[in-house]
Amino acid sequence: MDTKSLQMENRYLKEMIQALRNELEQIDAVRDEAIQRALGSANDEINQLKSVTFALREELEKAAFEKAESLQKKEVAANAEMDQLKKTIRALRDELEQYRIHCEEMIQNCTRESRDEILQLKETIKALRQRLEEQNGTKK
Repeated sequence: MDTKSLQMENRYLKEMIQALRNELEQIDAVRDEAIQRALGSANDEINQLKSVTFALREELEKAAFEKAESLQKKEVAANAEMDQLKKTIRALRDELEQYRIHCEEMIQNCTRESRDEILQLKETIKALRQRLEEQNGTKK
């Protein structure tokens, strides 16, 4: 082979190497761009998932807080109602006791009045009997 043909082959091989390098650089650039897009897309999806997770966590915590608050309000209301019912029961018991005492006093008064009236009637009967006996002249 002569020098000229070697030089041409050498030049051809250098051009081929340069073309392959250019093609490899292009392929690397395309691949890097695809990787960057994939990473960007994955990062976007990760950020969206983080946002959704955060929102759901916030919603769950809010629901738990509202439920706890609702239960506490119901407990407070139930305790207030129970206290009110206890006061009502106490008041009714006191009223019932006062009524029982009043009834006992009325019974005692009626009993005393009846006893007094019976005594008075007995005395009246005794007095009338004595007068009747005196009028009839038969004294015992």
